[in-house]
Parts: sequence; C-alpha cells; structure tokens
Amino acid sequence: MAIPGILLKKITKKPLTIYSFDLWPESIISGGISNKGKVYRLLYKISKYIYKSADQVLISSSMFKGYFEDNFMINENIKHLPIYAESQFDNISFVENGKFDLLFAGNLGEMQSINTIILAANEVKHLTDIIFHIVGGGSLKVKSEELTHKLKLENVIFHGRHDLSKMTEFYSIAYAFLVTLKDNVEISRTLPGKVQTYMAAGKPIIGSVNGESKVVINESNCGLCCKAEDYIELGKIISELSANKQKVVEMGNNGKVYYKKNYSKKKFMDDFVGMLLEL
Repeated sequence: MAIPGILLKKITKKPLTIYSFDLWPESIISGGISNKGKVYRLLYKISKYIYKSADQVLISSSMFKGYFEDNFMINENIKHLPIYAESQFDNISFVENGKFDLLFAGNLGEMQSINTIILAANEVKHLTDIIFHIVGGGSLKVKSEELTHKLKLENVIFHGRHDLSKMTEFYSIAYAFLVTLKDNVEISRTLPGKVQTYMAAGKPIIGSVNGESKVVINESNCGLCCKAEDYIELGKIISELSANKQKVVEMGNNGKVYYKKNYSKKKFMDDFVGMLLEL
C-alpha cells in the first residue's frame, strides 16, 4: 500500500509519512514462514525500500524503534504515536452474573498464542466460578477449539467473530481482560491495540507477555503479568486476581487514568498533527 505513496512523493515533491502498526517482514513469521527463506528475504528488501523512502516513520509501539535501528539502520525521524480506542469503549457498564468472567478479544493466530489461555484454563478448571470467553476468529481458532475439547474444558467459551458494535456486550460481562503473545523477541516489541481498548474500558488486564505490553501494564499498574507462554503462572495470577475484587476495581481505575493521560483520541490527534507539521 505504501508504493503509491512513494510514487506520489516523487511526483509532488512532498514528504511521506508511514505509520507502522506491525513489523515487516517479521509479521510473516507468525504465519509460519521461515525468516531463512526466499519469501522473507524478498519482503525484507521491499520493506527496507519502503521504510527508507519515508521522511518520517510513526510507530505504534515504542520498542519498534530498536527494530528499525537494528534491521534497517533507520535512526532518525522515528516517532512514537500509540493508537487510541474507539469511543464506545470509554463507558463500559458491568453486568454481574455470579462468575469471574475473563475476555480475550481479537485475532486467534500464531502470534497471539491462544493455547496459552486454553492451558491456563485447564490449570484453574477446579475454580468453577472462572470462565474464559474468547471472541474472534483466525488461523488457530479450530486448533484451539480442538485442544479445549481434548482437555474436556467447560470453562472456555468460543463466541466467534462479532462486529465492533457488538463488542461492548462482551466487554460488559468481563471482570478482567486477557492479552497473550508468543515468546518471541520481535513480536514482544508490539503493543496490541486491544491493550488500549482494555484500558479504556476500565477493567484490569491479565497478560502472558514480554516486552512493550508488559512494560505498559506494569507501568500503569492496571493488571498482572507473567512471562509469555507461561500458562502455569498465568493460571496462578488469574486465580490471585479472582480472589481479590478490590484489586480488580483499583487496577481497572488505574488503567482508565493511564489511558486518558497517554492514549486518548484527543492526545493522538494533537500529537499526529504536530508530527505532520514538523516535516
């Protein structure tokens, strides 16, 4: 998609800004493509050409900067611009149903390490009040459902894909939200957009993550974290939080305050316009 922008830059002699939400070509590794093969090498060359053609690269995660420096030798004009959540998630009500409901919302792919959630659910299946809700679709949805069936878990519910307009219904039943990523250096640099959305909703985040996500969750004190793919520890911190409803409220409020200070739509727009005007 950036190629027409590069062409337009050359024609109009105007500066080009690229906003990076994912790391390319690293993103294809999560789809099972080796970083040693011809496809990766080709995409690396294309990616390097695109990034180096930009006058400014905006990054959604602060740790992307190290990736651009290490892999493309791009050291200047990289600016951190984290995304914001849709306004409908700013005022999420809470629906009590007598259970400690957890929600994972988003893509069910290799990068998201959904099996970590399933295995953690197996660790706490004796705690019958804890329910895992998984909303979304992706390449690992079927395998995740098969693993759930194999383990005979009754505490995991797959809801499939839903429109954004329906998501507030799922957010309202959750006591806390889940975020998981693979134990991978480059993937750990990313900050999934769901983190901002979770914070905006004012409920704590339970993460099995490394890198940027862990830093943000710990810095904001909006939840509990363990190492990526450590399903045993994930089960432990889920159990810990389910037994402390006061901490649930405190961490949820902390996330809301941090979101408004760092990730609000107004701050995004003000920073974005300022970055463009600097070119």
